[in-house]
Amino acid sequence: MKEVVGTERDPRERAAAIIQQYLDREGIRHQRSGEWEWLVEMEGEVRRSVTALIVLGERTVLVESFFMRRPPQNEAEFYRYLLAKNLGFYLYRFAVDELGDVYLLAQVPIACLDEDELDRLLGTLLTYSDGSFNPALRIAYASELMGDGEGRGD
Repeated sequence: MKEVVGTERDPRERAAAIIQQYLDREGIRHQRSGEWEWLVEMEGEVRRSVTALIVLGERTVLVESFFMRRPPQNEAEFYRYLLAKNLGFYLYRFAVDELGDVYLLAQVPIACLDEDELDRLLGTLLTYSDGSFNPALRIAYASELMGDGEGRGD
């Protein structure tokens, strides 16, 4: 039986205790970046490091991870690929900021957060980030990866 942590009256305190206990027990590198925020660094298989920000809001838990800078080429194909990936993702979605940089985001109700859901959120992030990275890279940097010199000033 899992230990009950935090208080029932304050969902954020309960969720914060779950997150801290989970990260400590699993040995996941992390640091507090605010009262309700954790910066987490995990090792991927394709990507050496996947960093995520976990933020406890009043009613939701947000997990945000930088994925890739704006593509230097093939933007339409690149973003189309990411949007198509969104259709098959559980909880996560690709999002773009005002510069065109890409993030993976997930948001769940704070009341749903337990250690199993946190494990699922972080494991899914690693799976999606690793599984999508090389195909996205091939689209975004096609000419450099194919060695035709295009885009390098050759």
